[in-house]
Amino acid sequence: MSFTATIEQRTSQTGAIFLSPSKRRKLEPDTEQEQASDEPTTAELWKWTLKHESIASCFIRDVFEMRENVEKDANFFWLGRVPCRTVRIVGLVVGVQVYEKRIRYTVDDGTAVVDCLHRQLLPPKTPSKKSQANTQGTKSQTTPPPEDPKPVARVGRPVCVVGRVVRKYETREIVVDSIVACPSANDEPRHWLEVLQLHKSHYSASASFRIPKASTAALQTSSPVKAPQSPTSATRDPVTPSKVLSTPSTAISTLSTTHTTPSTSSSPASPAKCTTQSPQKLRHPSRLHSRDLNGNTFRIYVKHYMDRMTYADHISEPDYDSLSNEFMSDADCPPTPTKPARRVAPDETPRASTSGLSMRTPRPRIPALSFDGHHRRSTVVLTGKSRMVGFTISYLRRVPELADMAKRVVKAVAKRRLREERQKAKEAAASGTTQSTRHKQGAPTSKEEEADKLAGRVKRLFQATIVQLLREGSIVLWDGPVRRYDQVLKEPDSGLWKANVTSTSADSTVFSTASGVSRSSVEADEDNFELSDPESGEEAYVPLSPQFLAGVVETAIRKLTSVRPRGGENRSLSTKEGILAYLKRDDRWRYLSEWSVGEALEVLRAEGRGWCVGKEKWELSL
Repeated sequence: MSFTATIEQRTSQTGAIFLSPSKRRKLEPDTEQEQASDEPTTAELWKWTLKHESIASCFIRDVFEMRENVEKDANFFWLGRVPCRTVRIVGLVVGVQVYEKRIRYTVDDGTAVVDCLHRQLLPPKTPSKKSQANTQGTKSQTTPPPEDPKPVARVGRPVCVVGRVVRKYETREIVVDSIVACPSANDEPRHWLEVLQLHKSHYSASASFRIPKASTAALQTSSPVKAPQSPTSATRDPVTPSKVLSTPSTAISTLSTTHTTPSTSSSPASPAKCTTQSPQKLRHPSRLHSRDLNGNTFRIYVKHYMDRMTYADHISEPDYDSLSNEFMSDADCPPTPTKPARRVAPDETPRASTSGLSMRTPRPRIPALSFDGHHRRSTVVLTGKSRMVGFTISYLRRVPELADMAKRVVKAVAKRRLREERQKAKEAAASGTTQSTRHKQGAPTSKEEEADKLAGRVKRLFQATIVQLLREGSIVLWDGPVRRYDQVLKEPDSGLWKANVTSTSADSTVFSTASGVSRSSVEADEDNFELSDPESGEEAYVPLSPQFLAGVVETAIRKLTSVRPRGGENRSLSTKEGILAYLKRDDRWRYLSEWSVGEALEVLRAEGRGWCVGKEKWELSL
């Protein structure tokens, strides 16, 4: 009998305590929650649609197909994945309806037709004085009705419209912020290509919309003239600068900009953006108040006239009411019907006519008119490069508007001086210090003597104005062709001054009717005086515009870069300071400033004629 013993093996227990597994650290954030937090709210999207950079270039069809936001508090639309409130369209004007306070344009771009409402700002009514009401008594004063606003473009012209999309009953329309006539017919197809590219890369992208960081961090500092960059044109690879041959369309837009605003540097903007703005106009000199008549104002008006009339082929935009004058000359108009003269039967034997007029094919007496709206402008632009002409003091003194303004300035300054003398005399009489003011007044002068004094003061005012403009670097001496002083009244001066009715978004006004009154009434003014013939070899001047100075700076860079430094010296001749020092060798450029040279260099860079190679050195493009 065997016994089996079972030995129980006891394991030694340790004092270790098993803890729960430690929590893992989150090395990667929750992408879903982060994306949800980065998505902008409806309020943020609505605030972004109010900014200038949110303007969306699109077709008119997109205006009607955009989804309206569901929430009522935020009034905007969805163009694909992009929220928008303001759009930019380009199309042809197919209808114009002019009302008292607004103009309704009907625009068609081939995809759809939309109405664009352009509200006009009426000039404020002048308050009637009580004294006038008392003197008039019961007489009823009838004020003439205000003139209708003038459209920016007529039917058949391409326009660029920027405005806000709103609902109008069962359809939509655009409340215009700005509307301008496109300078070229190629602007519309360029706009098509841009919108198609935006639909592919931006509007129809798969990713959700994010507000650009630049727009959220920085304040809205963009001016209404500068067009926002599209996503496709915002990032571009740097290109080696070279000479750019301008196409006819760009040449037309560049020439038109250069003619109208020669004193401002024109950067080459894309025609598809339609950011062309009308040149700035000043109020007609005859409408200036007495408090504004001084030497500074007169200098501004002289500079404005020289800027706008520098080019010999200066032609402004035609007036909407003078379309018949634009397309029909005096030779094209039919003659006034008159009674035919009686034919006296001659004594000779009648013969058969051999002229053969009855055998000719009948032709119309009046040539066919063209209503395309572009043939006159293209004829002017394509004739050749514009020719600058200078101004002499004799010519400027014979400009009716400037001559009339100079007389008013002289009289206003004399009136203020006399008022100050009377005030001082009154104060002196009150204090009892002196009583000799009456003895200072001389005998009354005749009208001829007053006219001679006025003529001398006006001449000195013109001379002082030219000297001041020359010293501040606004004008320079000119040795080229000069305007003839006897052709002042024949020069086209339309588009220089503002008219009575103005608009905020489009400067569609042209030459005021007050100018015609001024030019016709200057000769009948009692203060007129005969001007002596100009001296031979009289100095002429031209405004110093960046476009004009760019050619001079280009020649200076070419000469400076061709000079080799002596002794191996590394001299910076083609810098801004070197160019200025080189030009100031000529006494003509004595008052030239470094700022003007910088503007001219920017024009060379924008036109592809020059570029900065580094260390502020400039070279010409190949």
